[in-house]
Amino acid sequence: MAMAPKQLSGPTSAEYQQVLDENDALRAEIVKLKWKLENCEMIRQEQASYIRGLWEDNRRVHAELRSSAGREER
Repeated sequence: MAMAPKQLSGPTSAEYQQVLDENDALRAEIVKLKWKLENCEMIRQEQASYIRGLWEDNRRVHAELRSSAGREER
């Protein structure tokens, strides 16, 4: 006699709840990573601004040095 194929049943309530819990945990991790990414971007922007300020200060000081060196040569 041939056996009838076993019917597949859907997920149990406990399995469904486990998937929901895992989904919530993943969403929480995504939020944390998004916050870290935003924080990194803010730090990057602050560093870029600081570097631009140093660059401008450096250009100004070099211009002043060239100007004073030119006056001393006269």
